[in-house]
Amino acid sequence: MGSRVGNEYRAQTQAESIHFLNGFKANMTIRVKVYAPGFVSHDSIDPDGFVELAEGDSVGTLYKKLKLPIPLRLVIACSVNYGQAKRNTRLKDGDIVTFLFPTAGG
Repeated sequence: MGSRVGNEYRAQTQAESIHFLNGFKANMTIRVKVYAPGFVSHDSIDPDGFVELAEGDSVGTLYKKLKLPIPLRLVIACSVNYGQAKRNTRLKDGDIVTFLFPTAGG
C-alpha cells in the first residue's frame, strides 16, 4: 500500500514538474535589436532599440508586432545579423534586424 501511494505521489510530482517546465518554456522571451523605419509602430521598441519576442518567433512575427503595412511586407527586404533573411527566418536572442528598402536609381 505504501509503495502505491509513493508511486502515485511521484507520478503527480513528475506531471507537475513537466507542466511547470512547459509553461516556463512557453513564456521564455528573446530580445532582438531592431533598426526600423520611421513609419512602423515603435510602441514595441524599447528606448535601447530592442523588441521582446517569444522564443522561436520569426521575422514575420516581428513584422506584425511592428505593424508593418501588409503591402510593404512584400517589397521590403530584411536582414538578420547583416545577412539576407526571409519572413520565416527564426530569430534568436541578441539578433540584429535591419529593414532595407528597394531603391530606384538612374
